[in-house]
Amino acid sequence: MNKNFIEKIKQYDLLSRPLYAADRFDDVEKLLSNLLEFAKTNDEKDLVFSELVNHYHRAKKLLDAKTLLKERIELAPDRVSGWLGMAEHFHYHDVDLDRASENIEIALRNAIVQKELVRQVLGVRIRIALEQGKYEVVNQSLRELVDYQVPEAGLDVGFEKDFVSQIPVHLVDEAILNRYMKMIVDADT
Repeated sequence: MNKNFIEKIKQYDLLSRPLYAADRFDDVEKLLSNLLEFAKTNDEKDLVFSELVNHYHRAKKLLDAKTLLKERIELAPDRVSGWLGMAEHFHYHDVDLDRASENIEIALRNAIVQKELVRQVLGVRIRIALEQGKYEVVNQSLRELVDYQVPEAGLDVGFEKDFVSQIPVHLVDEAILNRYMKMIVDADT
C-alpha cells in the first residue's frame, strides 16, 4: 500500500469515530466512497471494501453489505477475507446458517491454500456448526486447530476460546477438546 493511501486510512479512522458517535452514517459512507477512489491496488480496495461492509452492517444496510461482499469476492476469488466476510454476514446479520456454512467451507479451502487465517476460519466454522448442531464439524475443526501450525510469518489469529464453553463435551472427542484448551492456556502463559 502506498504512503498516500495509508495516510488517507489514518484520516478516515480519525474522522469516522466522532461521526459514528453522532450517528452520522451518511457522512461516514461519503468518507469511505472518497477513500475507495484513492484505492489503486486490490489490497487497498479490499481494505476499503472491508470497512464499507462493516459500515453497512452497522448502519443496518444488509443488502448493500451483501452486494459489496459479492464484489469483494469477484475482485479476488482466492482471497480468504471475502469468503470469510460472506460467511459471517450470513451467520450474524442476514441469518442463513446453511449459506454461512457453504461460504466458510470455501474460505477454509482458500485459507489452507493461501496458508493464512486458517485458525480464524476454523473458529468461525465452529461457531456456525455449534448453532447448527453439527458436532462432527465441531470435532473435525478442533482436530484441525490442534494439528495446524501457523507458517513462519503467517497471518492468523491466536487461539480463540469464546466458543469452548458452548461445546457439549459428550458430543465431541474430549481428548481433542482438552488438547485445544491446553494450547489456549499455554499460549496465554
